[in-house]
Parts: sequence; C-alpha cells; structure tokens
Amino acid sequence: MKLSDAGITLSQLGHLERFGFGHSRTAPMEISYNGKALRLARWPNDGSYVNVESTPDGREGKRFTYPSSLGSRAEKWRHENDLWVYGFWYWSWADDSAKIASVDPAHHTMTLGSELHYGMRTGHIQSGNHAGYSQQGGYFHVFNALSELDQGGEYYIDRKSGILYIYPPTQHGDLSHHDVVYASLLNNLFELSHLSHFHISDLILDGSRHYGILGQSLSSCSFDRLEIRNTGSYGMHLSGSNILVRQCDIHDTDGGISISGK
Repeated sequence: MKLSDAGITLSQLGHLERFGFGHSRTAPMEISYNGKALRLARWPNDGSYVNVESTPDGREGKRFTYPSSLGSRAEKWRHENDLWVYGFWYWSWADDSAKIASVDPAHHTMTLGSELHYGMRTGHIQSGNHAGYSQQGGYFHVFNALSELDQGGEYYIDRKSGILYIYPPTQHGDLSHHDVVYASLLNNLFELSHLSHFHISDLILDGSRHYGILGQSLSSCSFDRLEIRNTGSYGMHLSGSNILVRQCDIHDTDGGISISGK
C-alpha cells in the first residue's frame, strides 16, 4: 500500500537508528495491527540467533563471517538497501544494533556501518543454549529486510518509494474492512511541563515514536489506570517531585517507566 494514499509523506517516515544497550532513540514510523505492534521483517523468525563464525579484523573490527549454510538467503540480503543486524555481540547481557554496509556472499562476510559498543567475537550458542561466562555473545539476527517478509505479523517500509508491505497476522494473511492498521507519527503523545496537582487516568495511549508521556518539572502529579502501548521508547519518562504512577498497564514498548527527581 502507498502511504501517500493515507496522507503520509516520505519526510514523515523517519530513519532507523542504533538501539540497544546504553542507547536511546526516537523510533522511525512503526506499524500496529488492531492495537498489536508488528515487527520489522527479520530472520530467523522464531526469535533465535545466528552465530558469528569469525571476526577477521578482531574484536573492534566491523567485519564478521556468518555460517556458509545460509547460502542463497544471504545472497538476497546483498540486495537489501537498508539491512540491519541486532544481537549480543560480545556479552550476553549487552545488546546492540548496526546497519549493514555490505554483504559478501562469496566469502560469507558482512561489514557493519559502525563499530559495536563492546566489539564482537565468535558465537557459541547451540540449540538456543548459551555457553558459560567465557564464551558469551557472538550471535545476531538480521532485520528490516524485504526478502524476509514471510511470516504473519511482519512489515517492511520502503523509505524511498513510501510503500508499506505488510503480512497481517491472520490465518490467510489478508485484511478485512474491520481491521485497523495504525502508523505512528507523533514522537510523544503527551508532553507535560511545569505542572502541579495534575491528574490523568483511564486512557489508552497507543503508538508513539518516543514516549507515551513526557513529563518534566512536575509536582504532586498522578497517573492512574492507563494503558500505554506501542511506543518507540519508555511508556513514561517523568521528572519532578511527588509523582505517583498507579495501576498502569505498559506493554509493547522499548522500556517501562523512568522517573527522576525527589
């Protein structure tokens, strides 16, 4: 579907940015289906990872090799124009992501567009089982690949043409006129500043690129019985004094609640 038909311009699509351990970002436009967040097309589909086979330039290098068994699948990745990887590259507690600069199927090698936070090493994950302390990390998956749009619940946005490709999470992969496909356009749904004795309750906040609620320099404010979902960053990011958050359901976000102050 052409997003321009829904009044969404190329400038509103945003761009993928690095995320993971120690990184904060404003997400690009994301897609939800009937209130449930969809995911960018990726591989493997089942949530597993692929081991790094070797690091030709050492821990701090940008090149790594992948299993030769990927064969024709990796050949397709070579033609992707905005391919990314995400994984646990050195430690199994520190995730990181990077855009792929190039794929060399002949040598089973990928080159990252930027260095990783802790570098990378050979992976030892087997059948989903993680190795011991000295052999952590070294595994990844690819995402934002049109060639991997093969499972219900995935989508891909061509940021050059403005075309949205979506594989609905339905039995036959089709849409009905009752379905709602939602695209996030706003960075923050609520922006509150220098308020006192403010109360908000019993609302559903759905679909932002950064925070559901950004509150700064608040005093004696409360947030009750809110459902916050499908945000690109934390559900709430609040600062001030005497802030109360109670009975809120926060899910499908990139973080829960961040509160600072006294």
